[in-house]
Amino acid sequence: MSNPYLMFFPYLPLKGSYALGHWQIVPASTYSGPWASTPFEELSRTFLGAFRDATEQPFREAHLLVHESRGADGKLPRPATITAIQSAVNFATLDSHPDPNSDNAGWGTPTTDNSEVFIWPIDVVDGRVSLGRGSIVPVIAGGFRITSSLTVPAPQELQMPFGVALDQELLAAFYQLGTRRFSGDDALTRGRLVVAADWLAQAWRNSPSIRPPHRIVFLKTGFEALTDTSDSWQSAKRLRRLFETALAGESDLGVANFLWSPKETERHTVRVKQHDHQATDLQDWFMAFSKVRNTIIHDGLTPKLIYRKRGSSYNGNMIMTAERLLRESIKVSMGGLGYPHLGRTPLARAIHRAFPPGEDS
Repeated sequence: MSNPYLMFFPYLPLKGSYALGHWQIVPASTYSGPWASTPFEELSRTFLGAFRDATEQPFREAHLLVHESRGADGKLPRPATITAIQSAVNFATLDSHPDPNSDNAGWGTPTTDNSEVFIWPIDVVDGRVSLGRGSIVPVIAGGFRITSSLTVPAPQELQMPFGVALDQELLAAFYQLGTRRFSGDDALTRGRLVVAADWLAQAWRNSPSIRPPHRIVFLKTGFEALTDTSDSWQSAKRLRRLFETALAGESDLGVANFLWSPKETERHTVRVKQHDHQATDLQDWFMAFSKVRNTIIHDGLTPKLIYRKRGSSYNGNMIMTAERLLRESIKVSMGGLGYPHLGRTPLARAIHRAFPPGEDS
């Protein structure tokens, strides 16, 4: 008999419970559903209490990943399901970021270190667990007895934010994106969105070994996946077309949450292959961002990562602008696959549904 698997999020301080298809993320302390066995429940709860923060204090709350009907039955989901769950939680977690200009934004900003799902087997016969880390070179420390004295130290780079509130609709939609059957062009679009989101997730790893130039390259690669081209000017044009087409006719409320604005005009001139082109604020920023990426890759240099143009909403640190624009581009692109208005806040979506189109502005 194989050991049952405990699936949980030890480092994601969620506010409440969430659903992804047939799966649920619930606080361990209030979960009252079924378990594979009583020993599995008892050992799992003791094990969850072993996780410590950077000050060696127990975490306030771990969240379980359980099936809506089978509960914590210890059965391992299909690899594709695990991937879809992880991608959805990553994306929804990153999209929960507070305004970077708000007070104490850093303390409230989760990373993909927080959103990682842990799936570990529990030896219910001997009452032991093997602690695993790493990927390309897995590190396994085996045979730890699960008792109240067991402690699992936090990774050095882990930063625990304040409580994280996910967008339930976005979370469920992104999970469906990874599990629904698509065909034709929609299947290709879905694939590009998932890959783009994966590069976004990598850019949000908190490890100091991932330096700013790496994050620029990760995010630029995400845009290339999203726009299906590595040609920077073509990518800039496709991003512009995405927003102008998908958000055409939207009210002020419908576009208020975006960096992009329908008021953008071709007020900039960019030079591409010895030819001048007129560009909007979005296109001008993207070409500057692409130039920085190319300088990093081809010249081995890291130029200043700050963009400044009069009156541009894209001003500021290029990494932060790029990650936000990539997130927003992914959400807008999801509209073409049957998930509209994800760029709006949950409140704006509720207002939109409460009133007929044209009456929510």
